[in-house]
Amino acid sequence: MSESWKIPKERIVDMAARSKEVVMEPFPGITVVSWQLPSGFVITEQSGTIDPAEYSREIGIECCRERLIDKVWELEGYVQKQRWADQRLRDAEEI
Repeated sequence: MSESWKIPKERIVDMAARSKEVVMEPFPGITVVSWQLPSGFVITEQSGTIDPAEYSREIGIECCRERLIDKVWELEGYVQKQRWADQRLRDAEEI
């Protein structure tokens, strides 16, 4: 039976839940959210509004969190692809 290389959604959700979050509003209408992942690696996203009078902190944070989740997927995908490639190389050497 071959090993599954799929990344379970639960892994991403868990990683996000265990990340430390910092929210900043450095300028009117701008939200910056940074996560320190369990590994210590930090990822950051930003969002902004055209009219600061219509700014919503909650919407800004939500937009940033969605993008941060996408970044975690991308990073985990890279790591898993590298593991897969390394395994293929090891398997080829055994032949």
